[in-house]
Amino acid sequence: MRMCILGGGGYLGQLLAQALQNEGGHFVVLFDLNFFASFPHIKLNEELTQRIEGSIERSDQLIEALTGCDACFHLAGYGMSGGPSLNKEKCFAINYWGTKNVIEICKNLGVSRLVFTSSVVVIFDGHTELYMADENTPYLQSSQYGNYYAESKSAAEQLILAENCPPKFSTCALRLRGIYGPGEDFLCKNVLVTFWKSDVPLTQFSSAENTVNALLLSEQSLRYPNSPAAGNKYHIVDGALNYSSNCIRAPYSVIYAFAFLCELLYRWFGIEPHLTRFECAIVGVTNTFSCQRAMRDFGYNPIRSHDLHSTIDFCLKQKEVQLKLKSRQQINENDNKKYPIDLTVPFSSIFSPINWIWVAWIVDSICSTKGLIILSKCAFLFLLLLIAGGHLFNNNIYDNLNSTNSAGSVAHQTSTFVAAHRWWTFF
Repeated sequence: MRMCILGGGGYLGQLLAQALQNEGGHFVVLFDLNFFASFPHIKLNEELTQRIEGSIERSDQLIEALTGCDACFHLAGYGMSGGPSLNKEKCFAINYWGTKNVIEICKNLGVSRLVFTSSVVVIFDGHTELYMADENTPYLQSSQYGNYYAESKSAAEQLILAENCPPKFSTCALRLRGIYGPGEDFLCKNVLVTFWKSDVPLTQFSSAENTVNALLLSEQSLRYPNSPAAGNKYHIVDGALNYSSNCIRAPYSVIYAFAFLCELLYRWFGIEPHLTRFECAIVGVTNTFSCQRAMRDFGYNPIRSHDLHSTIDFCLKQKEVQLKLKSRQQINENDNKKYPIDLTVPFSSIFSPINWIWVAWIVDSICSTKGLIILSKCAFLFLLLLIAGGHLFNNNIYDNLNSTNSAGSVAHQTSTFVAAHRWWTFF
């Protein structure tokens, strides 16, 4: 069969393409804005691969990619985090109107199956705790969504499911939550920190292996006229977890205030926010989801749930390669200079205008009634930032992960995973 993957240039798209070729021998059309991202460990059969650069906003480019395809995996999206999630116009242009465009082209070209990757945030407002929420949990009102990514994804998901009309055009939506896996090193390259609003928050993530498996199974299910998956939405998250964290713990109120400041700086000065309030909430407020419907309807079975060992091993190997390259470069330079330490927080950034804003805020806080309390919180936050940027912490981060993560087998015993954010490199 001929399969099209929209958003096929990313980590998940590449893994899905590899699985489609290895398990079914399918020809895969990869469609994305560009293919700059490199994943050397993912090997595709070039004879069964076609790459097309384009945007889902462009009908002519979609027609080129979808012509002759039997099924389409819609992984493309915009605004998962940071400033883009606060850009309403672009989030809706790509996530909603782009999806509407995909639906129309698929129907016109006779592409009979469409699998859409949605997100669990379509039912999470960032304030209300969710405990093993199932797919019957209602959508939120527009004003309740924490960012425009969540709102636009919700609108797109509802549109996708409403267009389901088997057997001519069968659709389903898979709700994901934070993709991780070997080669997706965003998680492991950042600081590990846990913060909570009340008690210890519970959350789940979606391993790349489990997600790819769910994508394959759902598409296979849609091939049948009376498929239970047709017109349905599914939570695709890892299963149970027995996890004991030794990560840094930070007060929710401090982190939330910092996220709010980041958003203000983005709106006022266009400075990319390294953390938003909704990103803070999705880690600091309990949100767990049941995947029983996916298990029942198309045999989804989470494997090695919340097990970071393969991801850590991959990161360690990559780190060894980088160190060897640095050593060779140092030898080639043939001098006595010590190779510069790669700090997450460079000393030159002390003079950053952002830091002066923080200084002004702290000085102003001292003059207030609760100045000392605010100052102590700032000092605590600054200490965390120093630890985040420390070379020693960066060296030990993988060891800490390796010693604390293991797969669990106790049903519904989900604990805080990892809150890893770009914002630690803010200063």
